[in-house]
Amino acid sequence: MCTSRPSSETMHEVAVENKAFVVDLKNRACTCGWWALNGIPCSHAFESIRSMRGHLDLYVDGFFKMEFVKMAYKFPIPALEGRQAWMPVFGNKVYPPRIRRMPGRPKTKRRREALEI
Repeated sequence: MCTSRPSSETMHEVAVENKAFVVDLKNRACTCGWWALNGIPCSHAFESIRSMRGHLDLYVDGFFKMEFVKMAYKFPIPALEGRQAWMPVFGNKVYPPRIRRMPGRPKTKRRREALEI
């Protein structure tokens, strides 16, 4: 269970069991690092926002909002022609890696599933 204690309007200390995290709502940061990494408030930030009776939508990064998604797909994707329009590629051919025999005795029985007798 999280408990949030405000130290200022934008700074909160959130205690979770025996650990404490500092949440900065103004800079959208938490000492756990989740918020900065993903752009979505972590559970500590969520507890701070909830204790202030704030709206979570105001603290989520703009990349996750519908306006940004619509803007990304605003331009049409051009159609491509088939293989006949591809330019020929010259140079070294790329081959898959060679199959090599693994060391040890090969398995003679099939692997059984966990629930199989």
